[in-house]
Amino acid sequence: MSTSGTGALAFLRKENIVAPDGYNRWRVPPASIAIHLCIGSVYAWSVFNTPLTACSGPFRSPISVQSDH
Repeated sequence: MSTSGTGALAFLRKENIVAPDGYNRWRVPPASIAIHLCIGSVYAWSVFNTPLTACSGPFRSPISVQSDH
């Protein structure tokens, strides 16, 4: 395998994957936690939506408009 800067896997070379001087690694964990919370909230809604709907009926938006038809 070639170690030159060209090729499909050149982005995996050590020069490209090591953080530069002054890079603050403490910014990564809060960002990943925020992303996981967003994903988890969608998953939790999909899991709990059916039991909640069975208990209390379908949820409606507080600004839903009633039709007079």
